[in-house]
Amino acid sequence: VVLTSDLTVAETYLSRERQQVIPKLNECLRQRFYNFGSDPVLSNASIFDPENWPDDPVHLANYGAEELNSLIDHFEPMLECHGCQTSAILDEWQSLKQNVVKHHQGQAYREVWRLMFCKKEYRFPNILHLAAIVLVLPLSNAALERAFSTVHRILTDWRRCLKTETIDTLLLLSIDGPSVGEFKPDDSIDHWLVSGKRSRRPSSKPRVKPTGAASKFATQESPDANYLPVSSDDEPEVHIFQEFDKDNDSDNERRQQRFPPDIDDMASAS
Repeated sequence: VVLTSDLTVAETYLSRERQQVIPKLNECLRQRFYNFGSDPVLSNASIFDPENWPDDPVHLANYGAEELNSLIDHFEPMLECHGCQTSAILDEWQSLKQNVVKHHQGQAYREVWRLMFCKKEYRFPNILHLAAIVLVLPLSNAALERAFSTVHRILTDWRRCLKTETIDTLLLLSIDGPSVGEFKPDDSIDHWLVSGKRSRRPSSKPRVKPTGAASKFATQESPDANYLPVSSDDEPEVHIFQEFDKDNDSDNERRQQRFPPDIDDMASAS
């Protein structure tokens, strides 16, 4: 009796809340998509649904030309930036309609475009470029907001000098890159070592066994040091310690020129 009573109370409460929640939810959806039918880009995108195409061949030949021109004008900067030939889109649109009617009549909307993108991209590269943009129009800005949050995490107060290309790369890695557990950094580390205009830290470069004076210096400093051979036989042999000696000598000479020794120090040294 107690369980039945609790269930009745719960159903009454759910019914009362449902009567309040559903109208509010409908109102939110109505406000979110208030211009769904009147927006020119969204309304023109309906031409890419084969179910909206007319059956009459004459009407089909003229179908979608005006809407397609409007979409081209709207996305023209993006299309041209990625190498799309906007002047060829209308001709490809006519051929694509004929191909769909001839070979894919009656197939579902998603299946038609899947075949177009997977198997016939070489025949209609420009019109499919526009279709790819239109068919993936987001209905929410959640992904964009996450991207902004990622930029704020990357571009901190201590990293304000990052170039735009670097920020784009870091943003792409953060959003679409592998997880920390799946990432294998070996190739990235090798690329970082061999690239760059300035030399990396000595301890980070491949080390070779020094010879001559550098060998004596290395033995005195670290007799148990392990030396790794250079990975490539074609590259000239470079002795890291010899470069250090040259750099240190140059630094000492410059230091002596800027700060000549004091007379009292020279007398005490003699």
